[in-house]
Amino acid sequence: MPVSFEHEALIDLIRQRPESVADLLRRQFDVKVPDFRRAVLLPADLTNVMPTEYRADAVIAFEDPDPDVEEPVYAVVVEVQLRPLARKKYVWPVYVATVHARLECPVSILVICPDLAVAKWAAIPISTGEPGLLLELVALGPDQVPVVATEDDVVDCRELAVLSALAHGGEHPGLVLPVLVASLERFNPEDAQVYLQLVAQALPVAARNLLEEMMGTVQVSDIEFAKTVLPRTYARLMAEGQAEGEIQAILAVLKARNVEVPEFLRTRISTCTDLEQLEIWIARAATATTIDELFA
Repeated sequence: MPVSFEHEALIDLIRQRPESVADLLRRQFDVKVPDFRRAVLLPADLTNVMPTEYRADAVIAFEDPDPDVEEPVYAVVVEVQLRPLARKKYVWPVYVATVHARLECPVSILVICPDLAVAKWAAIPISTGEPGLLLELVALGPDQVPVVATEDDVVDCRELAVLSALAHGGEHPGLVLPVLVASLERFNPEDAQVYLQLVAQALPVAARNLLEEMMGTVQVSDIEFAKTVLPRTYARLMAEGQAEGEIQAILAVLKARNVEVPEFLRTRISTCTDLEQLEIWIARAATATTIDELFA
């Protein structure tokens, strides 16, 4: 089954720093995740002896704090669910049983759901029959994600800034989007652009425009990304590039005509972002014999 950008971006958020799952479970659901030395991303193939292939989005094992102990103390199967899918209610118990048998430790399933209705569906316990096993899942929906309004709220879990912007960016853009922009600097540039695209596509127009204004202070290295995801930022980058070209042309023409440019006037030219003004100066530079003629 083909997967969407939203699905892959969300699970990538977890795969990049698997210990964030412990942060989310402890903080949002008061799950008693044991102390651990490190979180390890395991192969997500959960096929056991059955011919049917089972593959989770991510499986994370939390290693014992004692480095001499090889067995993990806890494990979490992570699933991103964008819509209800009846078959998942039959597959998820298989995931738990397989990981439980394989790692011989307690296991939880964390289902990340950007949509509230999907989260409520995922949170319904799964009964395997009578007198059967009742499997309870942890479903992280928009209502379970806090409105993150300060950087202090995400100092130990930067992923929460992305999830908060996804859940509350439309309703509280002035609160959560500044924290998102600040937190993006804590990811590597490639991942930051993926998560920014994920949030930008989910925001209503007004909130997305606000995000673009805030992005004026953030370096965007991928021009194609800015063109497709942040059109206002792309326009700004193009204007800055054009202005830089005009500035270099003005200074080059003045140098070729042996026109002396005092440092304070060089700074005035170099910091100008008004393309119309730069066009006027470059036309004057072509005939100027003194710097005063440029600013006449």
